Amino acid sequence: MLVNFKKPTLLCVVLSFCLGMARADLVSHWPLDGDANDIVGNHDGEVSGGVAFGAKGAVAHTGTAAEFNGLSSTITVPHSTELNPQSFTLALWARSDGGAGAWNSPVTSRHDLNPDSQGYLIYDSEPSGVWTFWSGNGTKNGNWQTLDGPKVKVGEWQHIAITYDSATETKKLYVDGKFKVKQNEAVFPNDRTPFNIGSGGDNGGSYYFDGLIDDIAFWDNALTLKEIQDVMNNGVPRGAPVVINFSASPPLINSGQIVTLSWEVLRADFVSITPGVGTVANMSGSVVASPAETTTYTLTAVGDSTPNATAQITVGVDVEAMPLVLNEFVADNKNGLTDADGDHADWIEIHNPNPFAIELGGWSLTDDPLRPNKWEFPSRNVHAGEYLIVFASKKKGALDASFRLASAGEYLALINPDNEVVSEFAPTYPVQFNGVSYGIPSGGRAPAFLNPTPGAANGTALMEIAPAVTNVTENPPQLAEKEPLTINATVTPRAGAVDEVKLTYRVGFGSEQTLVMSDTGVGIYSATIPASAYSAGDMVRWYVTAGTSGGEMTREPPFSNATESAEYLGTVATGPNINANQPVMHWFTADTANADRRVGTRASLFFKGRFYDNIFCRIRGQSTANWPKHKYKFDFYRGGHFFWKEGAPDVEEFNVNSHFRDGYLRENAIFAFLNQAGSPAPETMYIWIKRNGTDMGLFSFVEQVDEEFLGRHGFDASGALYKAINVPATLSPTVNTRLYRKLLRKDEPYTDLIDFTANINIANPHRFAYVADEVNLPNYINVMAAMAVPSNHDQLTKNYYLYRDPHRQEWFRLPWDGDSALRNRTHENWTSPLYGDAMHTQELRNNAPNPEWQNHLHSAILDNPITREMYMRRVRTLADRYLAIPKERASTVIVSGEVGATSAFYHVPTDNSLDASWYKLGFDPGAEGWASGGFGFGYENSASDYADLISTRVKPSETAANARSIYTRMNFNVADPDAITGLILQMKYDDGFVAYLNGTEVMRANINGAARFDSSAMSNHPDSHALKFEDFTLPGEELVAGVNVLAVHAVNQSANSSDMLVIPQLVDGASGGGYFENLLNGFAAQISADAARDQGLWSGKGITSFSSTLSDILNSFLPNRRTQLFETYGPPGSGLIPDSEPGDPVVDFGSIEYNPASGNQDEEFIEIINVNAYAVDLSGWRVEGGVDFTFPPGAVIPAGDADPERGKFFLTPDVAAFRRRASSPTGGESRLVIGNYSGHLANTGEMLTLFDANGRSVATVTTPLNLSDTQQFLIVSEIMYHPSGKGGGKEFIEVMNTSESVTLDLGGVRFTRGIEFSFASGTRLAPGARVVVTQSQFENGTALGNGGETIKIEDANSSTVTEFAFDDTAPWPTAPDGGGPSLILIQPEIRPNPNITTNWRSSAYKEGNPGTSDAIPFGGKDPIAYALVDSPRIISTGDGTMFYSYTRRAGADSVRLTVEWSENLLSWETAEGVGAYTIADFEAGTVREFLQFPPGTRGFARLKATVTP
Repeated sequence: MLVNFKKPTLLCVVLSFCLGMARADLVSHWPLDGDANDIVGNHDGEVSGGVAFGAKGAVAHTGTAAEFNGLSSTITVPHSTELNPQSFTLALWARSDGGAGAWNSPVTSRHDLNPDSQGYLIYDSEPSGVWTFWSGNGTKNGNWQTLDGPKVKVGEWQHIAITYDSATETKKLYVDGKFKVKQNEAVFPNDRTPFNIGSGGDNGGSYYFDGLIDDIAFWDNALTLKEIQDVMNNGVPRGAPVVINFSASPPLINSGQIVTLSWEVLRADFVSITPGVGTVANMSGSVVASPAETTTYTLTAVGDSTPNATAQITVGVDVEAMPLVLNEFVADNKNGLTDADGDHADWIEIHNPNPFAIELGGWSLTDDPLRPNKWEFPSRNVHAGEYLIVFASKKKGALDASFRLASAGEYLALINPDNEVVSEFAPTYPVQFNGVSYGIPSGGRAPAFLNPTPGAANGTALMEIAPAVTNVTENPPQLAEKEPLTINATVTPRAGAVDEVKLTYRVGFGSEQTLVMSDTGVGIYSATIPASAYSAGDMVRWYVTAGTSGGEMTREPPFSNATESAEYLGTVATGPNINANQPVMHWFTADTANADRRVGTRASLFFKGRFYDNIFCRIRGQSTANWPKHKYKFDFYRGGHFFWKEGAPDVEEFNVNSHFRDGYLRENAIFAFLNQAGSPAPETMYIWIKRNGTDMGLFSFVEQVDEEFLGRHGFDASGALYKAINVPATLSPTVNTRLYRKLLRKDEPYTDLIDFTANINIANPHRFAYVADEVNLPNYINVMAAMAVPSNHDQLTKNYYLYRDPHRQEWFRLPWDGDSALRNRTHENWTSPLYGDAMHTQELRNNAPNPEWQNHLHSAILDNPITREMYMRRVRTLADRYLAIPKERASTVIVSGEVGATSAFYHVPTDNSLDASWYKLGFDPGAEGWASGGFGFGYENSASDYADLISTRVKPSETAANARSIYTRMNFNVADPDAITGLILQMKYDDGFVAYLNGTEVMRANINGAARFDSSAMSNHPDSHALKFEDFTLPGEELVAGVNVLAVHAVNQSANSSDMLVIPQLVDGASGGGYFENLLNGFAAQISADAARDQGLWSGKGITSFSSTLSDILNSFLPNRRTQLFETYGPPGSGLIPDSEPGDPVVDFGSIEYNPASGNQDEEFIEIINVNAYAVDLSGWRVEGGVDFTFPPGAVIPAGDADPERGKFFLTPDVAAFRRRASSPTGGESRLVIGNYSGHLANTGEMLTLFDANGRSVATVTTPLNLSDTQQFLIVSEIMYHPSGKGGGKEFIEVMNTSESVTLDLGGVRFTRGIEFSFASGTRLAPGARVVVTQSQFENGTALGNGGETIKIEDANSSTVTEFAFDDTAPWPTAPDGGGPSLILIQPEIRPNPNITTNWRSSAYKEGNPGTSDAIPFGGKDPIAYALVDSPRIISTGDGTMFYSYTRRAGADSVRLTVEWSENLLSWETAEGVGAYTIADFEAGTVREFLQFPPGTRGFARLKATVTP
């Protein structure tokens, strides 16, 4: 392996560049001169509640002040550790106007959240009316340490300062520049709540200050009396000056040329540049210099605080720059440097050895010597002496290369703008290892392994590298009692022999024990932990170390970060006292006290055979935090994802709910219902928790709403996410961190939420137009309706999420917290479907609605007649589907579940290829090779259980080792679907199932999440329950006349289970409950035994009764809620909720704009119109054809019979682009816009069809044909997708203008599949001309696939120009696949179909013929001689078979050759007509045809040449 550098021709100067700066003690300064910004740090405040700026300040040097009203005004600064250091000083001016002794707080950074008190605050305190310095020492809540000072002078300015010195644990209070009092007491930093100006309390929502505040400053040390007096008398110093930028452009000049020196500094009073420049502007500026020789310029900035800031930069004169250097890289980064996302991406370090900056534009990195420009640097400088890091991650960041590094070794090179290799590791670098880098050692040129030094100079070469330790035993089968535990590890020497390998283990929280591991002879080391070391239920943890004789050591797991990595691997010995039916989560922590506090602690978990170490745990909730049985949060380090069930993505954090007050059922039922109704909600799962071996009881796993959750539900995880955490988070204009917590994009201010709440405020007369543009109405309406049906009370003023999609620029609501649902309420305020507006608020005041507790977005939707109609229709849809129950009557069997009576197709899936199709209409199981048999399906290993129910034995694990699913599917006929009023699915099943009717999921039991081929049941379904049918009402599902399809996905809990069963029976009119009855009874059957055990553990603490809760919901709430929604507020009553939607509503296409005037195809739209006198719920409807779109849940189109403009939806591929349209329809017009659909409308004429949710074709329309010149005349004429590699061949694609007269404007035309490339504005292609796009021009690291792929070109309006697929296997020409030729389109000027194989051939020349045609012109003479290499041959065999063979001339494209056959020389037919067999060798150009004539007859063949135009 060689490393090569390009050498400069002139001697270069050495590096001399630095920035001199030191961190100032001043952390933040809020002058309050017109805003709440921090002019020193990054701690800007958010204003709410009527703070008034501009009042006269305290003294002349403080500017203006802020006025606080004592009722609601506050400034909230997000929590930061910088504002809560170990030692600190807080100083401010305050004028109290509210009277002494009112518990007014000008500044607070504290919390009193159970179970401890933390932080500091200043009070104008009651009852004595003195200035008081309060602090928390981290002990029990309410234990505040108070330090009382002098009297508050009402109406007068006073300067207040508090200090704390952690070294001496001393608090001091200063008033008006005088030391007043001190106290020796520890101050425990506030670890979570905001820094509040003008209010107090845990989150700033109380103890409001009445008066003026001015010039607040905060330091991270304790100032002296003299320093405090200086601040009071002279103002807050700005802090030490900082040089933001000092640069030279260009950094390299010739004698006589000039250079521009530019700078930007902060907090400087005086700035100078030497030599030869002198004093310059003190903020920013530039100056021109013309040095005669290489010169180092020094910038010095002086301010009112020390130290001064300096920066130096060198301008080279008459010198040549040394090339940049590939200095160091890491190609196996498992636990080292992380990128901006926190991922351990491989990285490459580029060093600039020059004393001046180098512009990177035009430079590139590559790992392929045939593709030197594989990834190009963005335009930016690499500073003098800089060690620049580029992550080899294939991400889209500015410094993320488009390739990853191979740890096994590969080529790596740095290419300059002249396409020259200036630094490379060739032909390949050696195998790389985790924990070391590879590069140029200090003082040497030969590359070597190094200790990684990203961003800094390299050290010396490593003489030894610690051995690699891999394959350490992880998650072994759970130990049985008295079973020894053998741990194995693969240890591989890297540089230096392996000296010793040790196993360190730990039982519980005892001391570590060490065993020497022995080599088994093949590099696998082993040691056994004796069974006597642990007992049943114990946690056993371990790690392995391996070292060299020189002391280089490897540890696995590495434990490189105390809070972001695992310290041990582990398992748990099987405990004999586990009686729970639910999955058991073992939780181990050495600090149970802090585990039950908000401060939290570290812990280990063992669940479903997997062990997780060093995770963080704490209690969660607000009022619930005081329950004896807590709720908890578990947070994993990055990459430490938790596996909770098959088929679901692992999660990085999760919650467990305790069911102390929801009776075990409410929250799980509500989350299941919300997901079923299409409102994305967390998934739940019942679990049993043992902590440190002791039963804690029955809990529910609750998925966290975070990036993984958003991604699973199809949201862009880069959007902003807020959680409403405190009352009253009503989306009123009051926005602060006490009410809302920002969970994603946390580095950005709350500006988007502040703007949103200001515009939906009741005071805004245009709020509906704003809501129509800014809110995803289907989502919000669906969540509102789904909350209303089960009467979920606690969701207006907190306990919900708001998500802002950055691309759609729409707000979405995500539900949270369901334990207040399914509860009886009789007051009209809470039972009404209008719950949430000004007349139906979450809480009452004097037994009347309290407008302060209305939800402003709910009100905006309910106050507008259009969105109110949409919402009420959705309420009716969900009530009909999930709340209604059919009347009891004699049942009629539609599909019999008698053993063997009904035949169905069945299949055991082994991969995900059928996951999305097998249950849908149109799927043909017979054509797919499915077997058939009679109900029931499954197997039974014990004849004493339900063996007699098995008609068709199907054991999934006999098909694939881990299989546990059976797909079953059958057709059945219904003559009159309207006659069926109560459809019931009856199931005998073990362990779970998902049922589909006519392609739509209608019911499931004991299975959570997306149903996949590898799904498993959540828990065991007892055999005793499987013996009898369980009823499941299918609410609101309509059958169709004729053939219907019932499909059932049966799942087992384990592939190794002893039995499995699925028998469906479909009946009409059977007695039974609705959706909620079935859901709740299913949960009850699952958890009843565990709930009883849990009640025994917690009954003495007041836990809610399980049986009483179930009875109350089934026998009281559900009947009452049905009466309320169907009668009280339905057509028989107030009529707020409409009648059920009539069948077969008339919905049609309206206007279609397929060619927007702007040329931006994202602005196109399809108009959907509703001419009915009622709103129509389009949830689940589809548009197919030229575009694809499924209407989301909650997509309700208003009635348009009286006002056609009212009953319109606008479908678009980009809702944000639609709302930016320059002309109507556009944003700001209260349009109902919905999207984004897939694809774009074409002007080629295409059909669109609207289908309802049952697959009925409702409307059809065809767009006009209107091709652009580019669509008519531009074609791909040649493709070099796999160069031979000989002669330096490169990939390319050639396009051609096939017009004879029209010049094509290619500006904005782009390749969007196969490769990425856009033609520059102004690019024109003359008639008949060709243009070649070469590999170096391909964008974003794209390349053509060697195995063939799809090529697509779109014009500037995003309309398709051409789209086709090519291949590298016959019948496609195969020589272009690395053999040298390219792929040529035959006669492109006549625009042949590029999807047809025979329209392509290999090029006549190696490396293709880019830019011209290699076709041989036809001179008009003998076409046979033109087309053939030599004469044809005819061979006749004894059995009557005749062979006709000829060889085409490559490039002779103007003649088409056809073999014709005859028995009499009078009538001739082609091969197709007589059944001749053809073999063509496309590479050699040889064609052979075979035809057998009947015995005793003669055969003739001729070659026909047809000249093509």
